[in-house]
Amino acid sequence: EQPGSRAVPTLRFVAVFSRHGSRSPIISYPKSEYPMNNTKVWPHGAGQLTTSGRVQTYQLGKKLRSLYNGFLDDLYHPGDIVAYNTHFDRCFASAQLILAGLYPPRDFQVWNRDLPWQPIPTLYTDKDHVLIVLSMAPKWSNWCPKFRIEQEKSLARLQRDFGSNLTQLLEYALTYTSLDVGNNTLNTSIGSMWVDTYTLWESLVNPEMEGLKLPAWASKIYP
Repeated sequence: EQPGSRAVPTLRFVAVFSRHGSRSPIISYPKSEYPMNNTKVWPHGAGQLTTSGRVQTYQLGKKLRSLYNGFLDDLYHPGDIVAYNTHFDRCFASAQLILAGLYPPRDFQVWNRDLPWQPIPTLYTDKDHVLIVLSMAPKWSNWCPKFRIEQEKSLARLQRDFGSNLTQLLEYALTYTSLDVGNNTLNTSIGSMWVDTYTLWESLVNPEMEGLKLPAWASKIYP
């Protein structure tokens, strides 16, 4: 095969960082047209890679092969590459799909003629045992303290600079989404506004990425 466009003689080391592929929602507003638990819309389950997300990550692996072929050997050797992923199903799956595109089995590595895939291990990244990713689930309460401080500062700036705009946006969306269905009023605290805004975005961006039709009211605020 032709050498990859990035496989220059001076290349010594490559680090690639990637997000997981397209996924189903992990949260949705009460009146969502495509709620996260609707298995007819999201057959792989909530928060999982969609079919298009699987294609994305597999194609990314093939793209990396085209860029670094020659720097990378045709055959997979454990000492040549180490793949890490965070502890979510979609991240494990994404890493495996990237590797499948990057290292299709060749020669003695072909173990099933009907399956152009070989098992390549991925490692779970949790070396410091401290989570820095914001999550609304109680089990993720052990955030990195420094991250939490910076996050509080960032949310305060968000409230200061865009609080009135966010309030207007959420008040408009309230009728259509029932974001605060309990009392039908808008909680304007920083944390609540962040969660409501994220819930709204999460319920729109994932269906859009899957080519699903968004409700007409959303066109006034999204994208």
